[in-house]
Amino acid sequence: MIIECPNCHTKFNVDDSLIPQEGRKVKCSKCGNIFIARLEKEEDIFILEEGEGKEEEKKETIEEKEPPKVEEDKVEKELEKVSERYQKTPPPKKPPKKGSGQKTFYLITLAMLIFAIVFAGGYLYFKTKNNAPPFAFTNLKGNFYENKKSGTILVLQGEIINKRNIPYYRVKLKAEVYDNKGKIIRKGETYIGNIFSEQELLNLTPKDLKSLIYDQVVLKPKSKLPFMIVIYNPPKISYSFQVEVVDYKIFRKK
Repeated sequence: MIIECPNCHTKFNVDDSLIPQEGRKVKCSKCGNIFIARLEKEEDIFILEEGEGKEEEKKETIEEKEPPKVEEDKVEKELEKVSERYQKTPPPKKPPKKGSGQKTFYLITLAMLIFAIVFAGGYLYFKTKNNAPPFAFTNLKGNFYENKKSGTILVLQGEIINKRNIPYYRVKLKAEVYDNKGKIIRKGETYIGNIFSEQELLNLTPKDLKSLIYDQVVLKPKSKLPFMIVIYNPPKISYSFQVEVVDYKIFRKK
C-alpha cells in the first residue's frame, strides 16, 4: 500500500501485512514526523428499534485504540528502504534554450576575431607608417617624338617628391605602358634628375641618351626633382602608363 506523510507529503510503498486493521504509529524517515498509518478509515452504521415501528439511526463511534507497539522498528526500517524510491522528486531544471550554447560560442569567436583584426590593423598601420614609400609623383604626362635615328619614341615625364626629412640618392624609376585592354606593351627605366632637351630627343640614339643618365643625383628632404623615361618604338594607340620607385638609398655625407 502507499502511505503519505501528512507533514512533508513524502509517499512510501509499504507492505500491507505490516499495517494492522486498527492502524499503526509510524515515523517518516525523511522529516521525522510520527503519524498513524491505517489500511483504511470507515464508520459502521447500526439500526436500532425503539417504540412502535419507529426506527432511528445511531452511529456507533469507533474509538481509536492505541496501536500496538510491536514490530514498530520493522515498519520504520521498511519505510527507510523505500523512502528514496517513492519520495517526491524536485521538478527538473529547465533545459537551456536551443542554440544558446552555439550563440555563446559564436559571440566568443566573434570577439576574438575582432581583437585579432584590431591588433593586426594596428601592427600593419605601425609597420606601414614607418616603411611607407617616402615618395610621391606629380605632373605626369607623355609625348610622342620622331627620333631621326630610332624612329618613334614615347617620353614619360613628371616630378618626384621626397616626403621625408631624409635625403635620398640613386633613386631608380620603372615605367610600364599599357594598351587599352590593360596589357603591358612597353617598359623603361631611369634615374631621377635626368632630363633631355627636345633636340637631344630628336637626334640622339638610345645609346647616346643612356650615356647621359647620371645616377648620383640627390633628392633633398621635402623637395622634388624632374625625370624623363624614354620608351622606344611604342605603338601609336590609346595607352596608359604607371611609374614606380624600384630602388633608392639614403644619402649620407662622408
